[in-house]
Amino acid sequence: VRGTWSDNSTDILNDPSKINDIRFSFLDKDFDVQKNDDGTWFANITDVPSSSGVILASIEDFGGNVKRVNKTIFIDSSETRLDRISSDNDDGAYKANDNIRINLDFTKNVIFEGNNPSLILNNGGIANYSEGKGTSKVVFEYVVKNGDDIEKLDVKKIDSSDCVWKDSSTGKEFEVEVPVSSNTLNSRNIR
Repeated sequence: VRGTWSDNSTDILNDPSKINDIRFSFLDKDFDVQKNDDGTWFANITDVPSSSGVILASIEDFGGNVKRVNKTIFIDSSETRLDRISSDNDDGAYKANDNIRINLDFTKNVIFEGNNPSLILNNGGIANYSEGKGTSKVVFEYVVKNGDDIEKLDVKKIDSSDCVWKDSSTGKEFEVEVPVSSNTLNSRNIR
């Protein structure tokens, strides 16, 4: 967590060292604060569960004057993962040149770098990336071909070759695999 501080004594005396103490706490746990001469501070929050709570920051000058600021926040420490595979299309039969939209629904907003990912389908077809980078819903499109014939269309594999998936807010990389319980597209018949 980062912040800025100011105190009129630093303007008058032009000496940032006149700030005595900066304190930071979350969920009644105190964290060490690094105070910088440029008017900024930094506190590294560790071992905090997913939770909402109140952040309390305070600054004290050498005269003993204290200014407190508090803010309620939510910290999500859960991992980014693929939650489910879905489709915007209605259940039913599809014919050549019909588009089937297939969604990867993630638990958080995601980005990917490198080549666009694609989906390998159980009919041998490939669904290509369409939209959704930076959101929690990444959309792929499959165009039904002449001769396609499968009773239950599904995603067999997510092809992320030369592609790196990341949580869009943290930049943390993660692997994307078809969920074990995936058979979400099994009502999309192609005839």
